[in-house]
Amino acid sequence: MIDPAVSAIIGVVIGFTLHEIARSFREHRKFQEERNAARILVNLEVKRNIRLLQLFWNDIAAYDEPQWYPKIHGSLPNWSWEVWNSQLKIAPKIFNRSELERLYVHYGDLERIRDCLLDLSITEPGGEMVLPNVADSAGAIKFQGTIRGGLHSWDECRFIIRRLLKNKRGVLSIQ
Repeated sequence: MIDPAVSAIIGVVIGFTLHEIARSFREHRKFQEERNAARILVNLEVKRNIRLLQLFWNDIAAYDEPQWYPKIHGSLPNWSWEVWNSQLKIAPKIFNRSELERLYVHYGDLERIRDCLLDLSITEPGGEMVLPNVADSAGAIKFQGTIRGGLHSWDECRFIIRRLLKNKRGVLSIQ
């Protein structure tokens, strides 16, 4: 017969072990739920940004360069980086290496397109760049003065836009 003290110790050890295993499973399940939610949110943001880029591209792609200048004034897509930026701290835990690389390229391309379009939106067709004042409360840019030459070309911008829109596979491997 087993001594009651030994039985109690064995019971405590088994109880503690089972408690720790259950706690570990709960923590893992909670992490998986948070991971899945973060992945879904980033995926939704990426899809929204691509949809806005596609709408913008559909609006200006049919025009030759001088004709689209008026079209991009004040109509730059309102892309979002908020969800992605909020996940940067834990991104290595929720995305695999390939996804991280594709996300980095995706958001980098959006930034390059934005910079390119901003540059082109303040550049006149003759190559003079209009120097903007700060945007007013409604977001409209007030212009002041000009300088020669822009920082980006339409060809560079168009190349990046087409590359982003061509990627039918998506950035993340979730639907």
